[in-house]
Amino acid sequence: MHPAQPRKTIRELIAELAELEDQVRRTPTVVPPDASGTSSLNPDLLELARRERQVIAQLRRHRARL
Repeated sequence: MHPAQPRKTIRELIAELAELEDQVRRTPTVVPPDASGTSSLNPDLLELARRERQVIAQLRRHRARL
């Protein structure tokens, strides 16, 4: 999250996490084979996983402040 952005509430973070999980379920794990015939991990899935980790870290920071 960019420092200039306001902090999200716990409710907003949980909603975002739920949406990310839905997107992960809909995203193929691998991309179609390239010219060499090999498949690779879907970069969109990697980006979704990265954002999930960020959201979970933010939720943990909220919990630590309680």
